[in-house]
Amino acid sequence: RNCLNRRSRFGSRERDWLREDVKRGCVYLYGADSTTATTTTTTSSSSSSSSSSSDLHLVLCTVETPASEICAGEGRESLYLQLHGDLVRRLEPTERPLQIVYDYLSRLGFDDLVRIQEEATNPDLGCMIRFYGEKPCHMDHLDRILLSGIYNVRKGKTQLHKWAERLVVLCGTCLIVSSVKDCQTGKMHILPLVGGKIEEVKRRQYSLAFSSAGAQAQTYHVSFETLAEYQRWQRQASKVVSQRISTVDLSCYSLEEVPEHLFYSQDITYLNLRHNFMQLERPGGLDTLYKFSQLKGLNLSHNKLGLFPILLCEISTLTELNLSCNGFRDLPSQIGNLLNLQTLCLDGNFLTTLPEELGNLQQLSSLGISFNNFSQIPEVYEKLTMLDKVVMAGNCLEVLNLGVLNRMNHIKHVDLRMNHLKTMVIENLEGNKHITHVDLRDNRLTDLDLSSLCSLEQLHCERNQLRELTLSGFSLRTLYASSNRLTAVNVYPVPSLLTSLDLSRNLLECVPDWACEAKKIEVLDVS
Repeated sequence: RNCLNRRSRFGSRERDWLREDVKRGCVYLYGADSTTATTTTTTSSSSSSSSSSSDLHLVLCTVETPASEICAGEGRESLYLQLHGDLVRRLEPTERPLQIVYDYLSRLGFDDLVRIQEEATNPDLGCMIRFYGEKPCHMDHLDRILLSGIYNVRKGKTQLHKWAERLVVLCGTCLIVSSVKDCQTGKMHILPLVGGKIEEVKRRQYSLAFSSAGAQAQTYHVSFETLAEYQRWQRQASKVVSQRISTVDLSCYSLEEVPEHLFYSQDITYLNLRHNFMQLERPGGLDTLYKFSQLKGLNLSHNKLGLFPILLCEISTLTELNLSCNGFRDLPSQIGNLLNLQTLCLDGNFLTTLPEELGNLQQLSSLGISFNNFSQIPEVYEKLTMLDKVVMAGNCLEVLNLGVLNRMNHIKHVDLRMNHLKTMVIENLEGNKHITHVDLRDNRLTDLDLSSLCSLEQLHCERNQLRELTLSGFSLRTLYASSNRLTAVNVYPVPSLLTSLDLSRNLLECVPDWACEAKKIEVLDVS
């Protein structure tokens, strides 16, 4: 790269301007066409210095300068941010690039503002945090999303058809062939490739035969110009034809919308858009996913959506939906329309309640709501009779109410790790015969009486503040209670099925009598 050194980037005027205030600095824009370095401040003061770099552009600004102001000064629509050479996201107009750099350096351990200002002007920082004036395109990413080109094509397996120049696109699960002049008018042939074949054409150099599956399979011969193109198309198409189900994985591509040609792949059943920056209301955005008429599985985790895409509730064919880590604070009532849904993952959001309409999903067998802001177990669990697990690790529960769990006869596993549990409430003395596994690790419990859980097989309660623990021994097989303050552990009757017992790092003076009578113990830790 033709990157200039720091001295040639900054003239004396620019250096004097920076020294006046530690909140002044610069950001480097990659991929910019302009060769002028512009100073942008909140008071509209400016200065400039020349640069001969075609891909690295210096912009002087302050920590208060928003991205929108830099875009206006540079004639750009948006700025893009990339961390550690990974995903590239579009900056919001109100985000402040220089403040982002300062915050980044602070997290690395720099605390002196003068030093932070100095490091922020170092172009070598671009290997860790980088701004773009236009969205960068990585060829290897593009190849996996979409391959296209104008090649000589022949239809059919026989010699009856002649070779002709055509526009060929490989996207999703389909090969799309159209005449060059009609490619924008919708006149195209779509060849589904899942379960089909891709073969080398031996009589013509760098040529491949693409065939669909089924008794009425169609075939297109495509002749490429170079060996590199031939290998690239063969490699990508081979992945598609080898699939048993129509799966498209577009995760981690910094996408903001679904590629246009993907909508021609109407046989897609599983679509993975994890770790992107998908938008809602824009061409190819999430509001267009209902066009996939056979879609069963959809992964939209880690997209920072903020709002639930309501039009997803119109995809009635969905059986699996992953919306983890999107910043949702509530769910729409329309989610009750997804009657075929079997798996719903909502981990890592900011949810506090679940809509009552979720109870309509009678086929739902897996619901993940860990690491949200729930303060109690949602009542809708009582209606979801296909569920056998309550998975709520990392929420805000302070009270363990066994009465609520007693009303859920279908629940066998309870996972309440990393909550804020301090106390336990028992509404009645009625025994619970359905819960077999309980995980209460990393809470703040001081006393725990689960003797009413007569079918309990496994208990994890490590790293609490327990002084006393009482359990039923009828079905108990494993007990992990290390790192507490236990002085008494009561189990009745003697757990004849117990095989593993961990009471290490507690305040016990001796091994409990019942443990000495448990004849099947294989692992005992009281260190």
